[in-house]
Amino acid sequence: MIKISPFTPLFFSPSSDRFGAESRYIQLFAPTDNIFIEVITTTEYKMNGLLKNHVDGTSREIEFQSFSLKDGSTVFHSTITGLASGYYSISVGDQECNVFKVTDDEHELDKTTLIRYSMRSNKQRNDCIFWNGEEQFYFEFRAPGGFKDDDWTFAVNNEQFEISNGNIVELFAVESTQKKFTLGNAEGCPVWFAEHLNRILCCSNVYFNGVRFVRKGNSVPEMTKEIVSLKSYIFKVSLQGMVDNIDVDFPEGGEEEGGETGGGGEGYVYLIKLNDTVVPTDRNTFSALRILAEIDKAIKANNEGLGDKFISKKNDDYAEGIITFLKDIIVKGPIKALSKLTVGESIIDSLLTGKGIIAENGRIQADRMELRSSLTVLELIFNRFSAMESDYSFSESGTIESVELLEDGTYRLPLRKRWENDFTALAENDVVYGIVNDLASGGGNYYTSWLRVLHVDTSANAINAVMYPDSEVPGGKNYPPEPLMILSHRGNPVNAERQGYWYLSSREKCICMLDGVIKPILEESNYSIIIGRLKHLSLFDNLPINYLHTYVYCRGIAVQDIHRIDYEGIPVRVENNRGKWSAEESVSNPYQSTQEVYDAVYHYGCKWMCLVTGTTEEPQYASTGWAMIEGNPDFTIDIDSSNGWYFDADKFETTLKITGKLYNQDVTSHILDTDIEWTRDTGNITEDNAWAVAHAEAGKSLALTMNDLGPDYMNMTGCKFIARVLLRDGQNNHETTDYVPF
Repeated sequence: MIKISPFTPLFFSPSSDRFGAESRYIQLFAPTDNIFIEVITTTEYKMNGLLKNHVDGTSREIEFQSFSLKDGSTVFHSTITGLASGYYSISVGDQECNVFKVTDDEHELDKTTLIRYSMRSNKQRNDCIFWNGEEQFYFEFRAPGGFKDDDWTFAVNNEQFEISNGNIVELFAVESTQKKFTLGNAEGCPVWFAEHLNRILCCSNVYFNGVRFVRKGNSVPEMTKEIVSLKSYIFKVSLQGMVDNIDVDFPEGGEEEGGETGGGGEGYVYLIKLNDTVVPTDRNTFSALRILAEIDKAIKANNEGLGDKFISKKNDDYAEGIITFLKDIIVKGPIKALSKLTVGESIIDSLLTGKGIIAENGRIQADRMELRSSLTVLELIFNRFSAMESDYSFSESGTIESVELLEDGTYRLPLRKRWENDFTALAENDVVYGIVNDLASGGGNYYTSWLRVLHVDTSANAINAVMYPDSEVPGGKNYPPEPLMILSHRGNPVNAERQGYWYLSSREKCICMLDGVIKPILEESNYSIIIGRLKHLSLFDNLPINYLHTYVYCRGIAVQDIHRIDYEGIPVRVENNRGKWSAEESVSNPYQSTQEVYDAVYHYGCKWMCLVTGTTEEPQYASTGWAMIEGNPDFTIDIDSSNGWYFDADKFETTLKITGKLYNQDVTSHILDTDIEWTRDTGNITEDNAWAVAHAEAGKSLALTMNDLGPDYMNMTGCKFIARVLLRDGQNNHETTDYVPF
């Protein structure tokens, strides 16, 4: 249930009168006016409001701020200002106010008075909150009407003394001016405007167009005229201005017990505080601290000051004797012992057989230290070796102090303040998680709680959250939050800027950056950076990944230098593929070969590595500037006949010539005649061996006649000439064989 404060300057349920014509007056505001809305509730954790524009038919949500009261209530408030000229209405929950008008027409605004009002504390009313800590709330109501010159009256409050000669001496006199405020102007206004003005005048701070006024006595808005045939009226109320504009202090006890506020009769009693310079009279009084100061001043004037006899509880002081406290002593500040500190019979200034000590140089030494809250240090020094285990989150976090399960199934989680002005950095819709264990009950199991933040109460340093269902969390089981659980932010389904998260895991043996996280269960696309052992992601399936080795995976990289080495630490040269070899480009853009990178080209179907920077040689066998790294490495030869392959039996004569190819290029010129061996095969081994000896020096050209075909050639036995060729490149010898039959 929600309750809109009646001090809100809008009318949500003004009247149930259904008789007569409605008033023609529409509530008016200027664009610069601050329309302050306040709602008090004991059940709601979020307030919905809507501002409707009746000119263009659009609507927008109203953003409320909130804070909690000691009785469990929540106060929601919002200030609406800067509206464009037009007609509007405001809905809060299921309640909607009357339509009001916003205008910057000075002619219309001159007929109104801006009334600002507030209370000096929250104790006078239970239907409105005027203060949140040191912040005071002011409401603004623009009323139709103003002050007329013929409604002024004057008064004086004075004391006189008549002396013996008949003259009168003015001892004391304070003038005052009363003015009647006319509400409604000539056209009148609805009756609830007067009701609201009467309520406003109950406030302690009321300003009419910046001038402070107060209700004169028990004056109330009186109906002076009714507009014929309309439910519109004109009202007047008597007011008096504040002459000196002094805020009067009233005793708090009188307000709580229902005593007369101020207790000063007709006028106000001014309270002279400790350092005020106001002269005391019969119409003001001292505060309690001022009375004590005046008494002490009087005693000190007679050389009997209190300072020499009593220890001050407010100012720095000292005692020359021993002070004994019969009960406990509580110190909120530091305890300093300028020499030694004795506890019981022990003097804490040296090592006591293995127990903790406070040394003279300011050090604390102990075997073990347990802190219930937090540790704040200027510098943290570890030993030479330190180790961490489990997972470490680098994101917004908070420690749960207590857990409150609300009626709607959500949780209210107050968070621990790490320092005085610490406030949670968690935001609405954050996906958060925390891990707890059952070590206290003797077990060793760990449980994870997944929550989504519904609301953040910054002033109370608390959040409202809801648990994710089991089907939406890793492992298929979710657990409720518990006190002392550390919550860590992981993602946000609404705010894209809060969907990133860093964590370091000794369990997973990696450092991960997650991005685009909108729910507890991660997608493969959420892994933005992985340093260490890789996750088993589908995008790595076709890669030669060893999941026991470490890698670096990220979506993008910008580097200045990259040094590649193999498993032995030897630098790996990088290939720069320049495409097809070009003689022109070898001059205009020379090919390069360095320790870090080499140019590669394609030539005659083979891939070549540049060996010499700036070489203009063609990539080929026996080139000093190139080495073949891909392609056909086989050495082949071809035997050709100078007179073709068709002969008459009695006119046979030809020359066989050998050509060789390596890397798809002619290397005949690199074949030595001495590395060519010709043999013949006619079936007659003796004759064939003799022929081979006779032609051992033939080289790449072998001249043949009928005599070279053998004695049995005419018997159709056939004849085959075989060439065995060796190509030497300085490292490997390429050998191949070919033959031709006749």
